[in-house]
Amino acid sequence: MDQISDSVCAPGLSPCLAHDLHEGVVAHDLKIFIGYFVAKKWFSYELLNKALDKFMTKLSNKDKRDAPIHVLEDYVKVKGGAWQVNTFLRLFT
Repeated sequence: MDQISDSVCAPGLSPCLAHDLHEGVVAHDLKIFIGYFVAKKWFSYELLNKALDKFMTKLSNKDKRDAPIHVLEDYVKVKGGAWQVNTFLRLFT
């Protein structure tokens, strides 16, 4: 077989929805929502990050492995891997 048919980009291979959604759409849209809430003065980035730190103490050991990363104003999207963003989404909602 040639190299193209062995590639992960070859047609017919199923996408990884967890990574496509959480590292793409969800991470991007969450940052838009957070920016909106901060603009409305519902909370600040500092308060959000303090709340994340507080929740981290209550997470299970399994969830602590995928701890969310602090959100900064200049970020385009919520940073982290698929399950870090998933944990952030669960805490945020």
